[in-house]
Parts: sequence; structure tokens; C-alpha cells
Amino acid sequence: MQSINLFIVFVVLYKFVWKPAMVYLDKEIIARRELESLHKDMQAMRDSVALESSSVLDQARHDAKQIRSQSELLASQERDAILAIAQVEADRIKEQALQDSLRSQASMEQEMKSKIVQVALALNQKLFGSTSDAHKDLIISNIPNNK
Repeated sequence: MQSINLFIVFVVLYKFVWKPAMVYLDKEIIARRELESLHKDMQAMRDSVALESSSVLDQARHDAKQIRSQSELLASQERDAILAIAQVEADRIKEQALQDSLRSQASMEQEMKSKIVQVALALNQKLFGSTSDAHKDLIISNIPNNK
């Protein structure tokens, strides 16, 4: 009788405790394996994303350096072009000022010579009483660089 009771207790424990516990544990093992697999996949994905983001960041840094060097080169070229244009303009203004100065000097020199001839002729007329072409030619010939 005791063995029958033990057998019944064993069958009840097996059917209602052991078997459901084993089924539950099997489900947990399967779920844990799936979770571990998902964790490994996620870890690999995270590593891949970290590597890719590092690569993208390095490429962005390289591109930024390249853009900066290109902009410095373009700025230098533009500066040189502006300086060349400014130099040409300054040379042109300088040459024009020099030409204006020379024209003004020549004009003033011509005026001065004309005034000197007039004063000399007027003085000659007051001293000698008449103005002759010979006196005029003599005065004009004694003025240097008469044009």
C-alpha cells in the first residue's frame, strides 16, 4: 500500500510538477538561446555601426581638411588676382599722374617763356622806343629749348 501511495505521489508529481517544469525550462532555454542570439546580432550590429560611424567621421574630417585647404588656396589666388589688378591700376594712375604732371610742366614752361618774351619785348620797347623783328628773334633765340 505504501508503494502504491508512493507510486501515485510519484505519478502526480511527475505529471503535474516535473513535466510542466521541464516544459517550462525547455521553453526558457529556447528563449534564452534566442535572446543570446539576438544579443550577439545586436553586438555585431553595434560594432559594425561604430566602425562605420568612425569611418564616416574620419572621411568627414578628411573632407573638411580638404575643403579648408582648397578654400585657402582659392583665397590666396583671389588675393593675388586682386593685388595684381590693384597694382596694374596703381601703375596706370601713377603713369597718368606723371603724364598730367609733364603736360602741366610743359604748359607752364611754355607760358613762362611767352611771358618772358612779352616782358623782354616790353622792356626793349621802353628802353629803345621801338620793337623790331630782329630784337624779337634775338630774344626768342636766346631762350633755351624754345619750341
